[in-house]
Amino acid sequence: MRYLFFLFIAIGLFACKTTEKSRSEEQPKKKHEKPYYVNMKDIIIDPNRGPAPEPDFEMVSWTANRGVLEVIVTYAGGCEEHVFNAYFSGMWLKSQPAQAMIEIEHLNPKNDPCRSIVKDTLAFDLEPIQYPAADEMFVKWSSDPLMQARYKYEKED
Repeated sequence: MRYLFFLFIAIGLFACKTTEKSRSEEQPKKKHEKPYYVNMKDIIIDPNRGPAPEPDFEMVSWTANRGVLEVIVTYAGGCEEHVFNAYFSGMWLKSQPAQAMIEIEHLNPKNDPCRSIVKDTLAFDLEPIQYPAADEMFVKWSSDPLMQARYKYEKED
């Protein structure tokens, strides 16, 4: 009886390993997969957009990672959901590598009656604004051009 029990356990373990191996063979991992963000948005390309309003938030960090512009901001609020958009005029600064100036707009800053300091991570897809004649670019914040990130495009194999 004891041997039969160990035999079933061994068969069960072997079957699990075989199933796991066949799943990994069916769906190979992608080398250049984007990081996953629940609320990732597109950068809005708008050549007719006027100047950006004065920011009512603080920029904590600005990084480009595998096709995503990750922006960490702090702002006053805490009771309402806050929405941010990113805009690109479609115009490139002449340099090597090319530079894209991105505006970040806080759409509903005055609707929140709370005054807690909220830290939020924003994520924007960089692929649609890749400079076509290069394999990298600088992405800069229009309100503070020293806040920048180098974005190297990942090549598909």
